[in-house]
Amino acid sequence: MEVKMKYLALLTAAILSLSGCVEDAKDSNGSGNSGEVTNPDDGGDNSGGDNGSGNDEDLKLPREVAIYYPDAPDQEATSPYAIYLIDKDDNALAVSGDNNIVHGNITVAGETAIKEPLTVSITDDKAAIVFSSDGKGYDINAANGNENKNGTLQFKVKTNNFDVLNTADELNTVSLTMASGETKATIDITSAVSASINAEQSQLIRVPLTCFEEQGLDINAVDVAMSLETSGSIGYEFSDARIIANSITEKPGSNNVQGCLNNGDSIVLTEDTSVLAQSIYRGSAWVQEGQTKTISTTRGKAIQLNPGNSTDEGTIRYNGIHYTAANNWDPSSRSLLIFAIDLAKNLQDMAVSRLDLSHYMDGTLQLKYFMPTNAIDLPAGADTYLVIKMETPIVNATGETTGGYPSSESVFFNLTKAGVNKGQASDIELPIKDFFTNINGAVSFNALQYVEKLVTHIQQGGPDEAPVYSNLAEFKYGLADIKVVMPTHSPDTVTE
Repeated sequence: MEVKMKYLALLTAAILSLSGCVEDAKDSNGSGNSGEVTNPDDGGDNSGGDNGSGNDEDLKLPREVAIYYPDAPDQEATSPYAIYLIDKDDNALAVSGDNNIVHGNITVAGETAIKEPLTVSITDDKAAIVFSSDGKGYDINAANGNENKNGTLQFKVKTNNFDVLNTADELNTVSLTMASGETKATIDITSAVSASINAEQSQLIRVPLTCFEEQGLDINAVDVAMSLETSGSIGYEFSDARIIANSITEKPGSNNVQGCLNNGDSIVLTEDTSVLAQSIYRGSAWVQEGQTKTISTTRGKAIQLNPGNSTDEGTIRYNGIHYTAANNWDPSSRSLLIFAIDLAKNLQDMAVSRLDLSHYMDGTLQLKYFMPTNAIDLPAGADTYLVIKMETPIVNATGETTGGYPSSESVFFNLTKAGVNKGQASDIELPIKDFFTNINGAVSFNALQYVEKLVTHIQQGGPDEAPVYSNLAEFKYGLADIKVVMPTHSPDTVTE
């Protein structure tokens, strides 16, 4: 069924203009946030919003609006918003109970009648899946918590493939749009969708309705509940779309509610290989290259290790730490070797751009590890580990969302089992997924969008053991050539 021309113009007029916790209750599959905070006072009830569209009570929707949601309560099971596909030539096609649809450069598979997850494939160019009432504006105030304004537009995505660049050699972007009449409000969610690549399970993406209101959306008369558009090739699974009240926590950033500006002002890294830290000899001097140029230590002495004492052009040197009492080494505490994007005093302000690693979610962190010959050996007893964590801004940094953002998981590399030896460099490769996926399989979107530090330390004892630091007096190690790498690029050798 073709959409009438006037409304087709509304659906296709929006263009891509942006590149951009205490957990909520669990889903039944334990995948992470359910999207709604329990025991709410959302400022409304299921009767609908305070401000209708004219006097038509039929246009007032309840506090949970099912867009494409299989388990909605009976009175909400039928969504007022129908599914349309928009291809690269801006042709629109209504979807009605079909299981497999090919429309231009967009293909959709799934039984829409029972709201089965949809497998969406877009090739070559832009395309969108749109949920629209065909021009009838609905009042969704109740789903926004009325005066509390605590509602989100949310859905689940599992990305199967994602081209970083589109056919115009520009960054492939993903935009989320709502519309009321001629007013369209668009939020860039590229980072969240990219970060869902080959995830263990579908990931919940939540965007506050206030983000759309700030762009002029009239929530008293919403006729496009959702448009998900990409500017290039992508494949993903789509499910569980709804608008629901009381789904913004007191600390939205740490609960991975998406901000209104995608990743704020973070630098999106997109090269096949992006260097985070590298000390290298250029011309007649050592130069610190990469995104993290500020190297520091806590409870230890900063050292530089040059295994061959070479100053040949391109020689790589190791930034390291010496665990020595003369520099406050403490046998009961971690001694840290830190690689940061800027000085600590500057990182107290969100005006300093952080790093967005979302395009590397299916890739690896690679680095070189070295212990000098004048250091102690790995201590006897429990296995010794290199522990790495990627940290986000401190809570209450100027301009930061309330409660801050979560840091990554700590990732452990077993040096003992790897058989590392003094005087020998070892290549280490760690999946980026391990840093940003929690035990329930949920991806921490805001952690990987606001990286400012890579923090490392040595300990005896693994992730399920009590850490021991007391046997590490006079320990020395250094790290070099730290980089994030797309999945098609691997180091020549990897120490297991």
